Amino acid sequence: MEDFTTEIFSKWINIFLNDLANKKEKVIAAIDEFPGDKETARIGVEQGPDALKKDIKSAKTMMDFISFYATGFIQNLEVREKNE
Repeated sequence: MEDFTTEIFSKWINIFLNDLANKKEKVIAAIDEFPGDKETARIGVEQGPDALKKDIKSAKTMMDFISFYATGFIQNLEVREKNE
């Protein structure tokens, strides 16, 4: 895989958001194939981000799902708490 950049992740998000807006059934069906936390992914897709827990695990799961949806693989991106 090429080096990760915001441009790459932006492409993944655009694929995900476009399909979520235009082919929501396709996105929901992909949850069944997702090897991560399906429950959190389902909540994020069906109810939106406001319904998710506000924690690192939920953020990581959604990033993993978006990368899985766009590429077919979980990319194991690091998600950290914001230093305040």
